Amino acid sequence: TTLINLNETNQGLFDEAIIYHQGITERDKAALEKIMPCRFVEYNPPLPESVLQLENFARFSVLMFPRYELFSYLDEFETVTWTDTDVVVQGDLSPLLEKARKHGFVANFENPEDCTNEKTDTIRSSFHSFNTIPEKYDMTRYNMCSGLIVVSDTLKNTAHYTEWCYQKTIEYAEDLHSPDQGVLNLFIQEFNIDAASAGELGAYCVFPYYKRDTSAAKIVHSWGIRKFWDSWYLYNEYPK
Repeated sequence: TTLINLNETNQGLFDEAIIYHQGITERDKAALEKIMPCRFVEYNPPLPESVLQLENFARFSVLMFPRYELFSYLDEFETVTWTDTDVVVQGDLSPLLEKARKHGFVANFENPEDCTNEKTDTIRSSFHSFNTIPEKYDMTRYNMCSGLIVVSDTLKNTAHYTEWCYQKTIEYAEDLHSPDQGVLNLFIQEFNIDAASAGELGAYCVFPYYKRDTSAAKIVHSWGIRKFWDSWYLYNEYPK
């Protein structure tokens, strides 16, 4: 569904889809490759089972962690984009790639005008405690939401970024509420990344709460429990 959606709204923008999975049939691979060129990567995260069994890890799929792999493709591609799959793409995403070429890293960041909750989320919301977190990190910064990320080869010294993210996931595991998101927020500070916000308010990864006008949003993102495929309201609001 995501590939069909991208092909209809942004045809030709991406060279290929790199699909991390834990089992896809050859029949399904063939069907996906009819939509756009695909690369299939069978994924087992390099994380100990003791970490993956922690409550705040077990409630997610381990397929959240391929976000860390974005940096490993920058020797091959100019830009690499991550998107969650519980999205509807409604517009042109090329401005994100252009911004990434300038800054190296683009994502959604909380802000007072377009916050996801009643109060604007800071990095603190990605953690449930701070026992293992070094004091050097500023936990009052606006939270980076990891559902949409674009990186480019203008980033420097990227060779160890992926490994660093996995290592810190293990090191900070007991304190992480949103594991990958928490680590990536710290990553931005650790390496002094010139991370840019995805764009104008209400444009990218907008959450479709009841009666919210999302007609101008380029990406609508049903993060959380209610999805386009199991909510009668969302099903009717977003027939695509």
